[in-house]
Amino acid sequence: MKIALKKSRLTLTLLCILAISLASAPFGHAVASTPKDSMLTFLQNVANINVSSYNVTLVSNGEPYNVINSASQEQVRYILQNANGTLDATCLFQNNALVWFMMSVTSGTPTLIKQPSTDLLSDANTVLDNYMNYSGSNHVQVMKDLLNTVNSAKDTTITNGNINLTITIDGLTGQFEWVNTYNGAGGPGMSIEFYNGTLENLDDHESLFSIGSTAVNINQASAINIALTRLKNFTWSIGSDPITAENVTKFTLKTNSTEATLSMQVRGDLTTLYPMWRIEIPVDQIYIGNNLWSGSPTSVVVGIWGDTSAVNYCQELSYGGSIPQPTDTPSLPQTTSNSMAWLTFGIVIGAVVITMTIAAVTIVNKRRTKRKNK
Repeated sequence: MKIALKKSRLTLTLLCILAISLASAPFGHAVASTPKDSMLTFLQNVANINVSSYNVTLVSNGEPYNVINSASQEQVRYILQNANGTLDATCLFQNNALVWFMMSVTSGTPTLIKQPSTDLLSDANTVLDNYMNYSGSNHVQVMKDLLNTVNSAKDTTITNGNINLTITIDGLTGQFEWVNTYNGAGGPGMSIEFYNGTLENLDDHESLFSIGSTAVNINQASAINIALTRLKNFTWSIGSDPITAENVTKFTLKTNSTEATLSMQVRGDLTTLYPMWRIEIPVDQIYIGNNLWSGSPTSVVVGIWGDTSAVNYCQELSYGGSIPQPTDTPSLPQTTSNSMAWLTFGIVIGAVVITMTIAAVTIVNKRRTKRKNK
């Protein structure tokens, strides 16, 4: 599935599991509640889940594990069960504000407050209205205004000012993704995803970052030339043992397959964004030492700041397996599989890192297996 492939590149990070007994959960405003209460409010008022009809179990809540400055973050996971089925839902909060939600119908069907309409655009509008009431986020209105210019739910991309809206329909799955762009560089935004009319994902990163610069002082061709120059002296090692490690010092680039992507990336304080070119160039074979090994090609990738032309990282990539430790890389490269390219591949963005849980791995796997078997 198109959307499943996009989601599969997101980095899934292990979190602390803190066993806490479930307390009463009044449905109040998100800011006035603790994260675990606020999540139940979100499920009821935004995700349209009839929470009162379920036996609700708090599985975990606490700071994300192995994340820099994670004290302002809290991850909450609930299991909801009734005679109709089971839901597995997880939220990430930053300073008590929700920034990420994911839910899976692990069995049966969800018990909703209102049945979804036959018009996915109408359902998306309803979610945005409810989310504005829940969060008080003013930027959602701009995204709603752009959505209202769309006539039907089908694959499309439209732009208004510096916001792009991409709609992707894949069977029973529909995704709406808003991305802020600055001189062509994609930055943070918001996305919502439905499956069979039920909200299963919501990401809102709009308020987590500030803009340090939008200046793009080098074009694509210049960025590619800088990358090629940097790669003339680039090497990498396969294996961590200094005795058995194989060094790759000679390789051939498939320059006719070069991919160049411009996106906003964090720099300095890890919350401020700047434009960056990401140049990815495949190699002709998989290399073991200086020998060739037939198989799927790997790539090398170079990150270049668009405002200063400085090289930020140079990294070899290996899809489908572990990535060897690079010889030099201040930060790790970002994915280019969708318009939210600012979500970097393995990057740590300090206090605002958008983490996912081991529970999310289980959710994704169960969801894909269930849909594949249908």
